[in-house]
This record gives sequence, C-alpha cells and structure tokens, in this order.
Amino acid sequence: LPLDRLLTGFCLLAWASLCHDCANAQSRRSPALPSTLGEISSESEIVLFATMVEEISGDEEKRSSTTTARFQVAEVIKGNKAIAPSGRFMARCSRLALSQEFVLFAGEARSIANPTVQWKLVGGLSAEDRHAFRKTLQPDRPDGMPLEYFLGQLEHPNQMISSNAHLEFSLASDDELMALREQMDPDKLLERVQSPEIIPRRAQLYFAMLVICEDRRVADWIEPQLAELDGGSRIALSGIHSYLSLTGRRGLRVINREIIGNLSSEYVTVFSAIQALRLFREFESSEIGRDDLIHSFRMVLARPLMADLVIPDLAACEDWESAERLARMFADATDENHWVRVPIVNFLDQCPLAKGKSLLTELE
Repeated sequence: LPLDRLLTGFCLLAWASLCHDCANAQSRRSPALPSTLGEISSESEIVLFATMVEEISGDEEKRSSTTTARFQVAEVIKGNKAIAPSGRFMARCSRLALSQEFVLFAGEARSIANPTVQWKLVGGLSAEDRHAFRKTLQPDRPDGMPLEYFLGQLEHPNQMISSNAHLEFSLASDDELMALREQMDPDKLLERVQSPEIIPRRAQLYFAMLVICEDRRVADWIEPQLAELDGGSRIALSGIHSYLSLTGRRGLRVINREIIGNLSSEYVTVFSAIQALRLFREFESSEIGRDDLIHSFRMVLARPLMADLVIPDLAACEDWESAERLARMFADATDENHWVRVPIVNFLDQCPLAKGKSLLTELE
C-alpha cells in the first residue's frame, strides 16, 4: 500500500476508534475529534495561565473531583478586555489540574451587556511545561506550529501535552508526516508499541510511523499474537492494517487463518480485521487486490451474526457472483440474525445484473 495512503488509513482507523460512524470519513477533521490546543487558542476570546488563590467550594464539593476556586491571572496569552483589573476570577476546575502549578483557561465574554467571562478549563501544567508549551498557544500563527514541533511531545509526561501532540499528528497532511521520516526512531517506536501502558489509539500512530520507516520488525512482533488476540493484549489489533501493509498477501493469508476463518475469534477481533481490509478496498493496493478482499469478506459470511458487516463491502467490490448465496442467507435468516436481510436487499438492489432483480423479486 502506498505510504501516503497508509497514512490516510491511519487517520481513518484513529477516527473509527473514537466514533464508529467515522470509519469511512473523507476529511481529516472528524466531528469525533476534539480541538487541538492551537485551535482552542484561535477560537477563544481569552486564553491565559492562572494560579489558584483559594478554594471556595462547599463541603459537598470537597468530595468531588471538581471544585470552584478563585484564581489569579499569571500570564495572558490572548485577550484581556474582559478580565477584572485585579486579575482575579472564579471558575470550576478539576482537582487533577490544581495539582499542577499553573492552570490553563480559555474564556468567552457572555455578552456586551454582561461582560463576565465563561471560563473553560483546558488543563494544568508545571512551570517548566508552561514555558515550553507557550508556542503552541500563540494566536498569531494562522498556519499553526510545524508538525516537527510536536514530534518530541508524543510521549510527554503531561497528558494534556501528549494528547495534543497525537491529535496534531491525526490532523496532519500526508506530506507533513512523510517529511518527518528521517527524524523517526524505529527502535523507540517499536519500544512504545510494546509497552504495556500503551493505548490502542496511540499505538495506531506508532504502527503507521514504523511502516513509514519500512521497519518489518513490527510485523514480526504482531504476527505471533494474531492467534492469541482474544485472550491477550488488544494492542496488536490496532496494528493489523500496518501488518498487512508490510506483509501483503502473505500476511492476509495469516489474517484469514488466525482471525477471519477462525470461528472462535471474538467479534471485536474480526471487526478490527474487517476495518483494516476496508482501507485496502478504498485505497488501491498492488499487494492486496480486489479478488483477495472478496475472498476475505466472503469468509465472514460464514459467521451468521457478523455477515451483515461485510455485505456492503462485497457490493463495493462488485462481487455480484455472491448474489445467489446472499439470497439463500436471506431465506435462511432467523430471529437471531434477521438484521442480515436489510443489507442483502440493498446488495441485490445495487446489482446491475438481471439475476439481482430476479432474486429480489423472489424474496418479496
């Protein structure tokens, strides 16, 4: 799979992990993705760092994870017209953010008649992180910071900073990602995906970066786990697309044997494989072609409770040879898998061959 299309695939998989309906998204910006800190800064009237003066919550709030406190402005990044002359304001804040030396807020004036500010907590930072992170919040950078700036923040100990860096990578263009190839460290990336603390959404980025580096060690690491995904770590599920990008048809045979054709595989395992295959369907590949995908999607039809997932994929691959098989599935459907009938009807309705309309008439 061409590397630029692999990167687009990485973004689609990342979105799918956030929002099931985003799996076929065509734009980098998905409604499921939060705003980057740079976007928050650009879109907010006021952005500032503050320190807590005193907590003013009641007894009930003292047992809560959030509290109301009075803050003193430490530094204004953007906008100060609605800030009181004393530089003090009240706002809700998480106790986790208060554990840091500085708290980052974004604010909007409620109205001209009511100039009080509606504050939004962004997160907490140490003094060192505040100075290092200030560049990200500058409102006079319409094009944002270069992606290279965020490369070193992907594993930052401050969760807000590292999450923002991963989000920036999710929104980056293919050219921006490819331009960083020489700065990527395959050894560190492989170490990260093997970490027991890694979460699947972050692992997807590192898997994609390892493919950019053309490092086949990650495929060697994933392959032995494919037969044990149901009982072990789920991280390898996030790397199926990257695994197939590195191994091609040989890897697809392994996926077919260990996951798709293994009737004991769990739903989430098979669904992860289907998601990866869909990207090869959407973005043409010389390694895994239409016939390969049809073979794999047909294998899913042997699972009555999951067959409905791949029928639209078979239609997209124009696998009209499966029309008779699907018509039989429609007739054999029970109360346990009756939902398969709707995609079968849609498939036959899309079939341009005469048998499609004939079979549809028989099912009425």
